[in-house]
Amino acid sequence: MSEMKERVPSTRRKPDLLKMVERGYISPTECRILGQIREGIWTEETAERIICGLPYRAVITSATHGRDAVARHCAGPVEKFVLAVLDSGNALLHTEVLTEGSDRMTVCDVSQVLRTALAVPGGSGIIIAHNHPSGRMEPSEQDIEMAKRVKAGCTAVGMRLVDALIIGWRGNFLSFVERSLL
Repeated sequence: MSEMKERVPSTRRKPDLLKMVERGYISPTECRILGQIREGIWTEETAERIICGLPYRAVITSATHGRDAVARHCAGPVEKFVLAVLDSGNALLHTEVLTEGSDRMTVCDVSQVLRTALAVPGGSGIIIAHNHPSGRMEPSEQDIEMAKRVKAGCTAVGMRLVDALIIGWRGNFLSFVERSLL
């Protein structure tokens, strides 16, 4: 009988994404998405659906999925307020940047959030999100108050506020539900 060799973990470095593009192994879009997976912006499942060109109607089952749904809309040097509308099974129906502000704040009205959400056919729940370009992940008193006002408005019109998120740098985020702020 031959002896079985013990497997030794590979010490090879992760492939350089730019070299993979240069050699034609992956497209520039795939390179960008793989880089975003490394940074924690996308989950592998979401990125695979995008790369394969499959219909992407994400089902939001966690705060991370919620972050994936709104992260690309929150990028940039100014604060943005984003709305994601979900159906009764938490499948993503619509995302939209409602307001853009300065590097320190943006202003959004509860009626604007509800008007937009109610205009989406089949919408029964929402996620609200805004970014903090500073990278600071702690919610301000205004952030918490706005989320509570939106939740009260949703209750009044028969919708659910699924979560309120603050999006930071490199995939960092804060979920108001996970922090018990709602």
